[in-house]
Parts: sequence; structure tokens; C-alpha cells
Amino acid sequence: MDPANEFSTPIVTLAEWMGSKAPPNTPRPAVVVIPGAGGGTGSRANNSGHHGRYDSGCEMDDEENSDLVTISSEVTNIIWENGRRYHSYKEGRYPFPNDPLEQEREEILHHLFEKLLGGRLHMTSLDNPQTILDLGTGVGRWAVCMGYLYEDAVITGLDLSPIQDRYIPPNVGFVIDDIEDTWVDPPGSLDFVFCRNMSTSIRDWKRLFRQAYNAVSPGGWIEVQDLHWAFRCDDGTMPADWAPSILIDKIREGLRAMGIEMFAPTMHVHHAEAVGFTNLNATARRIPVGAWARDSELKDIGRLVRDVLCVGLHGMAIGPLTRGLGWSPERVQLFLVQVREGLMDHSVHACIYFHCLSAQKRLGSN
Repeated sequence: MDPANEFSTPIVTLAEWMGSKAPPNTPRPAVVVIPGAGGGTGSRANNSGHHGRYDSGCEMDDEENSDLVTISSEVTNIIWENGRRYHSYKEGRYPFPNDPLEQEREEILHHLFEKLLGGRLHMTSLDNPQTILDLGTGVGRWAVCMGYLYEDAVITGLDLSPIQDRYIPPNVGFVIDDIEDTWVDPPGSLDFVFCRNMSTSIRDWKRLFRQAYNAVSPGGWIEVQDLHWAFRCDDGTMPADWAPSILIDKIREGLRAMGIEMFAPTMHVHHAEAVGFTNLNATARRIPVGAWARDSELKDIGRLVRDVLCVGLHGMAIGPLTRGLGWSPERVQLFLVQVREGLMDHSVHACIYFHCLSAQKRLGSN
């Protein structure tokens, strides 16, 4: 079986995506790109007067094209571990699966974030954005929705896995890249940088904010949305040995062994200010875990949080606990039985926080 057939998205090389005009030494990542099916070759460059992640067009010789084909196989190869499928490009960089079960969790997360924002896709007030970058786009749902909402904008989603849908607006494209590598976006070329649900993935948040600041145009924005998974309880109903809380502690410990701090949302404001962003609007909303709340809206939100956990439980735990802490897969599975039981116990009134930060690059900034 062709490994690429495991993925829903057609794999296209950077040469096909960029056309035939950019300088031969144009910087690029591992350069597998998935453009919108309706846009055709070079659609990003043709849909806007602004540059996307790459300058429009690129004439590459046969040697360069052969290099791209080699890298394409690196992206589409399949890695199986403990019954889950993982990305092959930058293997091990992202500690969670990319298989259909994980994609289902991402879809639930998208619905949850929409509920938390009152049906909106972002908190930032945008004025006719032309270039939008979605960091860690995953299945690409947010990028696709933004493509329909802002038809004159060019939206680019970045991810390590080619798992995005093939049926997308012509102004949306996906690039396989590592967002913690050095960015190739020209300074001031982006109007809006968006990052969601990446607290369990990023190793150097300060560098990410710095690179975003350099790439954003004066007056442009960054928005970071994240769930802070530290369970809290105000009424004493959460036991000290509640299995879901213990699991989060263990996942955090395992991720730390990989260089990732999953409780990073509390530091986003500090990092944004440190690199020069202004007009910061930061919110932290307490939300229930499970359907125990009396308010109907909070009850629905709590169900979605529980569903995110239940659907994604194995995928969230298996990598950090086996790779980071050296647990056996069998030990993980046995512990997850207790965790699922704990999540279905409505007598425990646990909460987490939803963090959202919007920040602007000052007008006149270099």
C-alpha cells in the first residue's frame, strides 16, 4: 500500500505549489505542501497581493525536484507505536498520534473552542486581514472556517502531519513544517498569527512569540488559545487520589522529560510582553469537566471537555508515559481504566481553565 493513501490529503511538492518565478535559493522547510483543491497550483500567490509563507513562484531544477520527492516520502511514511499512528517528518517531535481517533478528538476540540468563544473563531478584532498563519493546524478545521469567513485573505496552516481535508476553499493551503524551526516568513508579512491547543507541544514559547512578532506586520495580531489542564475544585468533591488528576500530573512529568511544559498558558502574557507585543487582552475562564454544572451552557461545555478527554485519553497518555516515563503499554492501559471511571463520576466537580490571549504589534514597529 502506498503510505500516502493512509492520509486524506493529496501530497504536492513545493515546486508544484510555488510555480516558476521565485529565486532558486528561496528558503523552505521540508517542503511538502498541500494546496486547496479548488485553488490549483500557486493559488496562494494568485489570491492576494501579499506574500504567503513563501514568495510566489519558484523555478527549480531537476535536482531540487528530486530532493523534494525524497522528503515527500519522509512525510507520508507511517510510524506505528503501541497501536497508534504517528507523524514521520521530524519523528518524535510531536508526542501525540495523528490517526483517525486523534482527528476525532481535534474535531471535538474545535467545537468546544467555538462554544467557549460564543460561536466565533477568534477573540481578536480583525480589520480586513490579508495573510493569516495557523500554527499547528492539525486537521485544518479552523483554517478552513477562516477561509470561508475571510474570502479575500490567504490562510496557511502549518503542521507536521498531512492529515488535512482535500476539500477546502481556494484561499486556504497547508504546509508540512515544524513551527519551532526558524521561520522563513519575510518580516512584517503576516496580519494574523493564530495558535490553538499547543501547550502540550511547544518547547520554547518565548522563541515562538519572538518569531511571530518579527513576522507580523505593524498593527498585526497574534492570538493564542489553550486549555490549562490542571484540575481544580472549589467544593471539596475532588479526592486527592482522583485518577484523572494523577494522570495529568504524570503526563506533565512525561512531557517535561521531552522538554515540554504543558502548563505554559499561564506564561503567555509574560512572553508576549517580553518580545514587544502591546494591547494585550488576556482572559482565563473557568470551565467544568463533565456534565455536573446546573447552567445548561456550562453543562454542554463540560460534556465536550469530558468527551475530549475520553476520546483522546489513550493518545494523550501513551506517548508521554511510555516515552517520557518508561511505563509499559500494559501499565498505561490498566491505569486508564481508573481514569475513565473517574471522568464519569458526576459527584466530582472538577474544573480547568480556558486561556485566550490576543496581542498586537505596535504600529510603526520595525
